[in-house]
Amino acid sequence: MSSSQPVFFSIVIPSYNRAAFLVEAINSVLQQVFENWELIVIDDGSTDHTAEVVKKIANTDARVFYHYVENGERSRARNLGIGLSVGKYICFLDSDDTFLPENLQEWFSFLKMNKFPICLSYGDFKLRQEGKTSILRTPLPKDNLITFLYRNPIVPPRVCISREILMIHQFEEDITVGEDMTLWLKIAMDYPVLYHPHLCFQYLAHDANTTNPNSNAPVLMLQGLKRFFSRYPLIKNAIPTTEYSNYQSEILINTSRYYFLNGKRTKAFAAIVKALILAPKHPQTRFRIRLLVLSLISNDQVIYE
Repeated sequence: MSSSQPVFFSIVIPSYNRAAFLVEAINSVLQQVFENWELIVIDDGSTDHTAEVVKKIANTDARVFYHYVENGERSRARNLGIGLSVGKYICFLDSDDTFLPENLQEWFSFLKMNKFPICLSYGDFKLRQEGKTSILRTPLPKDNLITFLYRNPIVPPRVCISREILMIHQFEEDITVGEDMTLWLKIAMDYPVLYHPHLCFQYLAHDANTTNPNSNAPVLMLQGLKRFFSRYPLIKNAIPTTEYSNYQSEILINTSRYYFLNGKRTKAFAAIVKALILAPKHPQTRFRIRLLVLSLISNDQVIYE
């Protein structure tokens, strides 16, 4: 990749069969007020017309690059994008979301004000769901940074990270849900984390999101976190035991919900029991006991209305 001037921002979009959404995502980058950027689209083995969509745009704007790889999930795709990047700072965008027009300009002004630090920075975002838009803000805490990043999801389109950091710390490629949180945790152990309260992007909620109750995302997240914390015990030890257990139990409850909705009542029951054993003093314990009882006498819809 080459440019007439050093690239300031590299934006990485991983995409798998999202051609219908991808044009809007790419256009949101093309419409940025700040123009010194490159966009790297990693086509993660799509079988739709993703290639045609991106190449058509790339032919009209030399800052857009298309790369096809065999399907290997989004962590690997993002890492490939990082490896191809040349920007001083790297941002991420998902193929079904859109940057707000001032996002890169806001990041540049913020980084300049802070003398272009080597850091992980994050901002806020808009949520678009069922025709309604809301703003979600997550201010940086004064302490307990590791616990904060563990308990509060910071999705990739909210962040801006020094390329220098991402040459050292990258996404765990065998973790496909929660892969963002685990990377932020690794980075926060070694580098500063800054918060810039501007709106970075708009998140589109739809049926294919991993937050959908019918998604097996909670199951994959439990598996991924187990592998991650076995590799990085120092990070696990930096999280208070109660906080660690409470969040694990919440994921187990979501796992139970997934099993119930998919007719796997035995696994659903087992997940609720594990959640209660893991965090018996969790603020939602009464609710969990109610789920345990209802699982024996009620159907899925009654339990999860």
